Amino acid sequence: MCGRFSLVELKLIHKTFQVANRQLELLPHYNVAPSQSILAVRNDEENHRELTYLRWGFIPRWQKKEEIGTRWINVRAETASQKPLFRYAFRRHRCLIVASSFFEWRNKQPYLIHCDDFPVCGMAGLWEHWEEKGNGSCIDSAVIMTQEATPPLDFLHNRMPLIIHPEHFGHWLDRENQDIEALEKEITSQPSMAWSFYPVNPRVNSARNDEPLCIAPLSE
Repeated sequence: MCGRFSLVELKLIHKTFQVANRQLELLPHYNVAPSQSILAVRNDEENHRELTYLRWGFIPRWQKKEEIGTRWINVRAETASQKPLFRYAFRRHRCLIVASSFFEWRNKQPYLIHCDDFPVCGMAGLWEHWEEKGNGSCIDSAVIMTQEATPPLDFLHNRMPLIIHPEHFGHWLDRENQDIEALEKEITSQPSMAWSFYPVNPRVNSARNDEPLCIAPLSE
């Protein structure tokens, strides 16, 4: 699963994801937690790539009342397209969640995990637009897709975020691409990537702590 991640390599975002809009304020975050705003890349209604902020925690568009919770922060990539809750988003509202690293716990010890190939990664995500009838309140929310953990990360947990390789960004984000079978095949055949991990300070356990110490090796 993916329950926490960081985003600190801000200078690489526009180049990595080929987005030109720079009006968003980008701030480093060392301990991003569910229900918080997360930086994402998606295609707009004209199918042009954009940076935006989404709430982490999927809110179905048919839900009557806003619920700030952590019920749907992850969804299995293997079954997302078949689940009624995510079927429409898988077809039309795919996105990339921007991250530098993510965290996992083993025997209560937190570890920071990062991709050696890419300092900034695009975690596969699905987003949805929700509006509350009557008062105009609206929220764009997202869920992170996960896959079976690959070595060496299976030492820490049996699941990990599904990372989309940069060469597949365009195909994944294209809103006109609604070939479910082809998309399912694509997400299960991403190129292999090299990973590293190390133990970090337990301060990351609390979502209130958002500081460099959260990603520093435990010895520091």
